Parts: sequence; structure tokens; C-alpha cells
Amino acid sequence: MPKDKVLKRFDGARLSHINLEDYPRVVFYHFKEFLTEGIKKHIRIVSPGEKPSPDFFYIIDEPTRGRYPGVFDYRFTDSLDHNFHYWALLLWDRIILITDFQYPACKCNIGIASPV
Repeated sequence: MPKDKVLKRFDGARLSHINLEDYPRVVFYHFKEFLTEGIKKHIRIVSPGEKPSPDFFYIIDEPTRGRYPGVFDYRFTDSLDHNFHYWALLLWDRIILITDFQYPACKCNIGIASPV
């Protein structure tokens, strides 16, 4: 393997589980809504040195919400008119988890954003 390359492996099930541990807490904190495991969601990982997808830059001006920005920080935007949330979590000031998901109270059958 070349010196400037890094091999990365992610356990999708574990990542989804971690994601579903963190997001429900912060979503409930802000919206007083519970997230269930069955919600429609799309998860992307941005590793150090990678450029996030263009949609990430729509929330860059949103306020940061984490208490410990070097360890855990997040930003989000929501569109209740379109029944959708877009969140970015920053872990250890290096890894970005981007998740978009359907608004928890929505009982509609609207899809979420597809991979970019």
C-alpha cells in the first residue's frame, strides 16, 4: 500500500448503531421527538483528508451545538415542510458522520436523500 494511503474499514452495523445512539439524544434535546430504529435514514462517513459532498456546505453556517467541540460537535438543519433533517456530527475533530433522515413524527412515505 502506498505511504500516502490509509486503509479504512467500517462495520456498517456498528456505525448505524453508534449513529442511532447519538442522534436520538440530540434530536430529543432539540425537538422533544423520539427517533426509532425504523426511520428512513442515509449515513455517510467523511474521513480525515476527504472532502465532504457539496450538500454538506449548506449547513456550514449553522451554529455548532456540541459542548466539547474537539471530541463531539454537531450542526443540523431541518425542513419540517419537507419532513426531513440533515445532521453532521464531528467526532474527535477528525471524522464527520453525515446523516439525513425523515422527520420522526412524519407518517408519510417520502424518501430521503440518496447518496451523492
